[in-house]
Amino acid sequence: MKEVILHVGFAKTASTGIQSTLACNRDTLAKSGISYARFSLEGKEITNHSLALTYLFTERGKTHHVNAKLRLDETRERARAQAELEHALENSAERLVISSETVPFFTKAELENIRDFFAVRGIRLRLIGLVRPTLAFLSSLSQQFVKTGMPLRVSSQKSPMKLCAHLTKTFPDVELYSFRDACAHESGPVGFFLDKIGAELPGLDVDVVSNAAWSDNAIRLCSYLNTHAPVGSAGVLNPLRENRDIIGFSLIGGPRFALTKNELDIASLEHEIEWLVERYGEGFFEDLSGFATEPAEWQQQQIRQAANIAQNIPLHLVPLIHSYFTTTARLGQGVGIKPIAEMAKKRFFGAYSIAKHD
Repeated sequence: MKEVILHVGFAKTASTGIQSTLACNRDTLAKSGISYARFSLEGKEITNHSLALTYLFTERGKTHHVNAKLRLDETRERARAQAELEHALENSAERLVISSETVPFFTKAELENIRDFFAVRGIRLRLIGLVRPTLAFLSSLSQQFVKTGMPLRVSSQKSPMKLCAHLTKTFPDVELYSFRDACAHESGPVGFFLDKIGAELPGLDVDVVSNAAWSDNAIRLCSYLNTHAPVGSAGVLNPLRENRDIIGFSLIGGPRFALTKNELDIASLEHEIEWLVERYGEGFFEDLSGFATEPAEWQQQQIRQAANIAQNIPLHLVPLIHSYFTTTARLGQGVGIKPIAEMAKKRFFGAYSIAKHD
């Protein structure tokens, strides 16, 4: 019986490295009887299959943030994803791997669509996921919301406990492992995953790609921009925003982003941590004492960095940046926002001066 191994993330658990390794080692993996599915977007292979699975098993392809930003034709993309999946199933080795971090967020009906699709074809489906401890996961997920153009928010309905329980209802045999334990593998979390799917590690080029965390200041500034000038709504891109227009702010230094006590329900967190430890082991234990109650303060060097980066963002976002620093940002003692004010003045009056003399 053919087996499909569905790697279900979770978010921020070396998924990019796992996907890259699987894609770059197809010939070597074939010797272990493993194939990695091929899906494409605009003529190029996408090693992350999240968008393809959204088209295949949900009705939300049109509102997916990638679909909106690239203005894709949903009907065409869905048909292509279906053809590529069928091709992968027909031409794969005895084990076919598909990888997506978004599956844990699918609804019950959407998960059942996945289950039934493979069941009626007589294909064994095996789900494997790596899961961060609760606080680390919520911080990473909140950060990811901002990176993709949404405001910062803590989604208690998408905590590890709730997502694990949600997946287990449709897939009782889903294999969920602590990301912390996976990191202890001699080849890291990528090697841990490869071991679980039966790949022979010798001869494989293991990718250790990771998505660098942004600073606390960068995330909170970008969240303010996304709140007051949303990237899009219902799959329609805001004409005043551009794809990846805030990516430059990732260069702002400072402490890594982290949620604060004031943004979390501590009692609920303690309950969820206990639940995970009971079911999946000590790799999910977290000490909740000692983390900050307020966001990080801005220091003068970071103010200068933000001002320099803001010289290259869309002009209509500049007033929002100025507003953030005058109304919302927590400034360190003696820190001033003069570089921000000078940047805004230069950009506006510079643009006016050029327009006036054209």
